[in-house]
Amino acid sequence: MPTPSRLTLVLVALLLSGCMGGHKTATQDATGTSLAPQTSNALYGFIFDNEQLPVAEARVQVEGVDDVRTTNEAGTYRFNDLPPGEHTVRVEKEGFRTGVERASIRDGYATIVNVTLEPAPKDVFHETVPFNGQLACHATLGDDPETGTAYDCNQADPNSKASHEFLIKPGAVQVQLEIFWTPTTAAASNLTVRVETVDRGTLNVVFANQPGPPGMKVSIGEANIQKYFANGAPVRVTLSSGPSVRHDPVPMGAGLALEQPYEVDFTTFFGEPGPSDFRYRAP
Repeated sequence: MPTPSRLTLVLVALLLSGCMGGHKTATQDATGTSLAPQTSNALYGFIFDNEQLPVAEARVQVEGVDDVRTTNEAGTYRFNDLPPGEHTVRVEKEGFRTGVERASIRDGYATIVNVTLEPAPKDVFHETVPFNGQLACHATLGDDPETGTAYDCNQADPNSKASHEFLIKPGAVQVQLEIFWTPTTAAASNLTVRVETVDRGTLNVVFANQPGPPGMKVSIGEANIQKYFANGAPVRVTLSSGPSVRHDPVPMGAGLALEQPYEVDFTTFFGEPGPSDFRYRAP
């Protein structure tokens, strides 16, 4: 049996071997979580969506480090043995905006960085259909006591095209019409633009029916698209002369009160995916 003095020496030797051996003792991370003895300078965390659900198969990269991690089904990732200092964590996943967070790595500690990914906005495509029309009306000799003429420019010339129908396809989220003309006469400076649904009986609705300056814009928003065009339907654009044209003097013998070319750009916006027959056109 060893003597007391020899027993003391054995205990001291055992204690020294525990402190100076090849295994690193567990340390605490910045949040108080113990590190496994074989790891150091770790970075880990969760990747969530904006509903706080885990995002699997997201690519996580620490800038300046070659390794890339992919999150598991629980949305977790982990890096070990990172160099100490400030780092940028970048997270990418199809269908989401890129997430970027900062991480401070300290020797002997683990850093937890959770990243919430915002959904990426859906690609919005648009299709523009141009239309060129001609609005015309004619004055005729009549019984007007002041001018000797009678005319009605609300009656379009049969050779002109005062209206056009455009098809809104299913899947549209918004429609915008831009109507352009050059005010060549007093009547043409005050044309009335009418935008309405077609062949819906008592459910027909007029979105615009007002005099407008050249370059007038009419928009059909998402709520009306869902209400009237969810399954696709035509919309009609009509130009006519304003009531003030009747008060425009027409010189005796004049045969023309108004002849006005105009253009309509009908632009339909679609979210992805668009209709099956959709063809993207660059703006």
